[in-house]
Amino acid sequence: MGLFSSRSGENRHILDGMANRIHLPYGRAGLTVDLSPFAAGCTVITKEPPQRPTLTAADLHRAFDHPIQVRPLRELIRPDDALCIVTSDGTRPCKPMRFLLHGLFDYLGFVPGRTTVVTGSGSHRPHTEAELDDLFGRKLASQMAIVSHDSRADDLIHVGTFLDGTPVTMNRRYVEADRRIVLGHIEPHFFAGYTGGAKGIAPAICGIETIHRIHSFAAVDDRSSAYGDIEDNHSSSLMREAAALAPPDFLINCILDWEQNPMAVFAGQYIEAHRAGVRQARQWSEVVVDRRFPIVVTSNSGHPLDQNLYQTVKGMEAALRIVATGGTIVMASECAKGVPSGSSFEELLTSPMTNETLLAHLSNDTGTIDDRWQVQRLLRTLAAGRIMLVSNLGREITERCRLEYAATVEEALLRLVDRESGQAEIAILAHGPLIIPHVKR
Repeated sequence: MGLFSSRSGENRHILDGMANRIHLPYGRAGLTVDLSPFAAGCTVITKEPPQRPTLTAADLHRAFDHPIQVRPLRELIRPDDALCIVTSDGTRPCKPMRFLLHGLFDYLGFVPGRTTVVTGSGSHRPHTEAELDDLFGRKLASQMAIVSHDSRADDLIHVGTFLDGTPVTMNRRYVEADRRIVLGHIEPHFFAGYTGGAKGIAPAICGIETIHRIHSFAAVDDRSSAYGDIEDNHSSSLMREAAALAPPDFLINCILDWEQNPMAVFAGQYIEAHRAGVRQARQWSEVVVDRRFPIVVTSNSGHPLDQNLYQTVKGMEAALRIVATGGTIVMASECAKGVPSGSSFEELLTSPMTNETLLAHLSNDTGTIDDRWQVQRLLRTLAAGRIMLVSNLGREITERCRLEYAATVEEALLRLVDRESGQAEIAILAHGPLIIPHVKR
């Protein structure tokens, strides 16, 4: 089997068959890997998005005029409305978000006088002013108030409870607005199935107690909380349950190509428009492979998702779907912003507890440990095999975080193939969490 004989199709952005090289998304610049010594045993698993023209403002306006199961957007928003627009935070691509915001205001013909943009930061720390300028651009930021959501703010509003009685609290600016719009994009997610939809509200702008409930050990551990499905998905159900207590009036979700350009938009009622978007995203993101592999090389889809090790768990989970038991994941993720340093995620990973003891400790958490869900998933991946990390973290911090260090992907593969006496099957899941591989049953 040769390097470029993938059953899933070729991707012109990552493959160079003549030179036996592959280009992995890594930070902003990417990473070119020489696979010449291993080419005979490599299979690239990918799915080329359709060649579609980048969306224009006119495309957005048509979607706003003909939304799914709600009135046209122009009929919903008045110039004197207190409007709240919820966006993604800095761990998601900013280019499409700016495009959606500009298209929205161009369509309305005005910037409503009392417009507030709230970043859906979830449990992440609030953005600094400089980060907000970088995220939105100064010109756009000057036109409206921008608030970085703080899940521990003392002015969150109680909007109801989960069925088990856990309080649901949300951002005050959002709850008190006359009209609410949520923006986002749809891509695979390791326990919500796909991003977008209700997830843009819950957990994005909820209080920490609500976030802990959505990310409870049992919810994240549930077999249905996985890449791909949003309907029979325990975590996704919790997100919908919370969002329904203060739902948005209008949703705008897009699907991106490999360069993070919007290539499809879905607008309207936040559940049904999202469902329509996910149906399309599944056709462009999911592939079937015929077996598992002893070695899987993957990425975290580059910037902005590979800014830290916390987010990198998503790429590891994608690779876990096709790695053989006892196999190895070679993870290329820049981690330019560290683990991040000082986070609960780092504190948990670098604790002296064994993997088994730490997992047991987390399973007894009553909803007080931040980042527990990400550690939980990382430990589950480690239970299946090895993870070798190629990043900016350095050997010491990599090994303290329970992973194996490799300076380059080539170095990692040489060590692994040598262990296999020079014979090894290697899968290349270049775009990491943006592709959902399903092993044929």
